[in-house]
Amino acid sequence: MNNGGVYDPVKKIFLKKHGLGEMLGVADIIGCKQGRFFAIEVKSPKGVLSDHQKEFLLRVQASGGIAIVARSVSDVIHAFEEKFHG
Repeated sequence: MNNGGVYDPVKKIFLKKHGLGEMLGVADIIGCKQGRFFAIEVKSPKGVLSDHQKEFLLRVQASGGIAIVARSVSDVIHAFEEKFHG
């Protein structure tokens, strides 16, 4: 789902649009591996999670899923090795 919004050329910003059933903060990558749900929020080295993103990842963990904040591919590899092979 693209929840990036619509660009306003006058204000030079993206405006969020919220539709029925849309959930804010959903991770960039979601999936299932070996029967376990995982959510990966991709951030730049200095990127900061929004409150909605933090809440989503906490809900994933509380439900038994794997929540990852990835600033590099190595972060994902390390988390998967720890959760699935460690």
